[in-house]
Amino acid sequence: MPECINFGWAEFLIIPEDGPIINSEGEELHGEVCFDAYVIRVNIKQSVDAIQETLLHEITHVILEQSGMGAEMVSEMDNETKTLVISRNIVSLLRLNTETLLELFKHGTAPIKFEEGIQ
Repeated sequence: MPECINFGWAEFLIIPEDGPIINSEGEELHGEVCFDAYVIRVNIKQSVDAIQETLLHEITHVILEQSGMGAEMVSEMDNETKTLVISRNIVSLLRLNTETLLELFKHGTAPIKFEEGIQ
């Protein structure tokens, strides 16, 4: 699991959580983004595949936010414009974090390890 992800305009710290994350509505979540603190929290009490999917899901929230599509409902943007904006953000993300993301999503890797020794 990477310690942080660089989005160009900000680096988000990745915080492993030892169980579900409870949001302000009392819902249990696998992951969460805090845009004010530049933090992505991920429940590590999941399978490796689920952790990877959760982290990518939270990264997508950041991409949508920086693309101007962070609101629940987005209108006035056709499919091609949305695709262009999101694909450019993904390219930037990959260029800024190539090794980190390739290592995280490499097929058949050992369990995700954390500094604290939690797996």
